[in-house]
Amino acid sequence: MNFTSLKIYVINIDVVNINLIVRNIMRLWQWVGSIVGVYGIIILLSGVFYFIKPEHVTATAEYNPSFWWGLFMTIFSLILFYISRKSKLE
Repeated sequence: MNFTSLKIYVINIDVVNINLIVRNIMRLWQWVGSIVGVYGIIILLSGVFYFIKPEHVTATAEYNPSFWWGLFMTIFSLILFYISRKSKLE
């Protein structure tokens, strides 16, 4: 291995670049929240559908896990949106 051709790169980061990075991270959380929210709404609606009209009885039918997980995912996505919105206002 030849170490004479090793190049060292120095990166200068100022406050403006850090703010751009933080804003992009918050956009990432909004994107993650929207994906989790879409999945949560789909699972929640399937849980409501199976609660109204069950096709077959399963071992966990009395707990209806699709309804509860869909509700949890939807609430979690709303929390992600609130956090990203709150940080954008500050």
